[in-house]
Amino acid sequence: MLKDVWSRYKNSEFSRNVSSLVFGTGVAQLLPFLATPLLTRLFNEKEFAVYTSFFALATIFSMGAGGKYFLAIVLPKRSSEALRVFTLNNYISLGYSALLGIIILVFFYQDYFIVEPYVYFVPLYVLFFGLWSAQIYLSIREKK
Repeated sequence: MLKDVWSRYKNSEFSRNVSSLVFGTGVAQLLPFLATPLLTRLFNEKEFAVYTSFFALATIFSMGAGGKYFLAIVLPKRSSEALRVFTLNNYISLGYSALLGIIILVFFYQDYFIVEPYVYFVPLYVLFFGLWSAQIYLSIREKK
């Protein structure tokens, strides 16, 4: 009986999808871990601080990218509705990034920020994050 359940699970589409996600996530987490000794010799502490500060700021702002509409791409029954949600997400991401760029130009125009030269790339990061997230969920919907 257990052998029968295992053979059905092993050959199912669900198990193939889960195994590919687990393997991809494992590789994605293993690569930075293996690259850490090389990166610590190439870059100094100040550069790591700038990198960490940039990604902390960009990650906070990217939580609003697309209004989280990318999560709704997989829900509609028809593909045309999903494409409309995908397009809406892209427009919202573009508008949000433009608004964020204006805010950063106004408020971060001081000289005392350590990330100051790189903070202007935050809206670009947020835009790409919003577009990338929508593309990922559209790919999940289409099972590609």
